[in-house]
Amino acid sequence: MVGQLGAPRVAAFTATATPEVRRDIAHQLGFSDPRLHVRGFDRPNLHYVVERVTGGDDKPDKLIELVAQRRDGRPSPLVYASTRKETPRSTPRR
Repeated sequence: MVGQLGAPRVAAFTATATPEVRRDIAHQLGFSDPRLHVRGFDRPNLHYVVERVTGGDDKPDKLIELVAQRRDGRPSPLVYASTRKETPRSTPRR
C-alpha cells in the first residue's frame, strides 16, 4: 500500500523553537532535509485569552466547555498546558 501511495507526509509545529531546538526536532523525527517555515509570533488573525482554572478537577470541564463553543460558531480553541506533566492523559468526562 505504501508503494502505491508513497511515503506519508509528516509535519511538526512549534510556537517558539530556537534554531537548535528545530534541528533537534528534525533529528528526532528522522527528517533528512526538512523544509522549514519560520514566522514571527505576531498573528493578527488569532485572539489570545488566558483563563485560569482553580484546580485539576475543573480542567476537563473547562476543556469540554471550550470545545463545545465550536458548535456555537465560535472559533476553535487552542489549549496550552505549561508542562507535559499537567496535560491530561485520559479523555475528559462528558
